[in-house]
Amino acid sequence: MSYIWLIGVAIIAIYFVARYNKLNKLHTTQVLPRPTYINDCGYAGTGGWYDIQKQGVKNDYCRTVGDDPKWTACALAGGGDQLTRVGPNLGDRAELAPGDVCYRN
Repeated sequence: MSYIWLIGVAIIAIYFVARYNKLNKLHTTQVLPRPTYINDCGYAGTGGWYDIQKQGVKNDYCRTVGDDPKWTACALAGGGDQLTRVGPNLGDRAELAPGDVCYRN
């Protein structure tokens, strides 16, 4: 009976150590910066900051672009490609500060 209890305690300890290491790794990962400029801001009222890359911060700028058909494109944080195609479900939009909608040259 005591061996079963000891094995159970060991499994629980291993679980918590693994979870701690995973969480610690997530917090030490560098967050990719927002794009410094956006060439095509998309159609008026369609742009916003999202967390497409699941970094925990909304640093990816997404908007509706194209003529026929229209599609959703994102300028991903840390990357050079400003027309990354993404699915239609963008999740919650970030709160935008005045003048923080789109950076243009």
